[in-house]
Amino acid sequence: MICFLQYFISITIEVANIGVLLMTTDAISMISNFVAIVIVAEFDNFVYQSMKDEPFKKLVTTQFTEEVFRIRHTSSKKCSELERSDERDEIGELRPLKVSWRKRSNKCAKVFYKANRVFYISFYFYFFPFIAMIINGCLPVFTRNIDIHCIKD
Repeated sequence: MICFLQYFISITIEVANIGVLLMTTDAISMISNFVAIVIVAEFDNFVYQSMKDEPFKKLVTTQFTEEVFRIRHTSSKKCSELERSDERDEIGELRPLKVSWRKRSNKCAKVFYKANRVFYISFYFYFFPFIAMIINGCLPVFTRNIDIHCIKD
């Protein structure tokens, strides 16, 4: 539930950021809004660098993160079925490194992940900047036409 909440908040912030950037009318405002968004996004790094003797700072050190983020299972196509993980199962044998579709416990989460990845890569990352440029280029033309029609009526 917490992961879904974090995901939802991240998506909401991204949409708000895009909305702020699309609402700007000139390049200077767009650049200043973008810089403000970057500063807000980097605020947690500034807080981390200011911490001296905090016990929670050890949670993000390289030694701790290498152990926590060690690859124990993968669904990569580059991994063969014969490769083994460092983890042992209940019997004491090394577990297989590759997780196949048949052995996956949460198939709905994998489908949800793949759908979001396809949307992100195909639309949001590659196509959305072009849409933003088209909207920013066409918006003055459309608003001018609307103003002209309103004045005539």
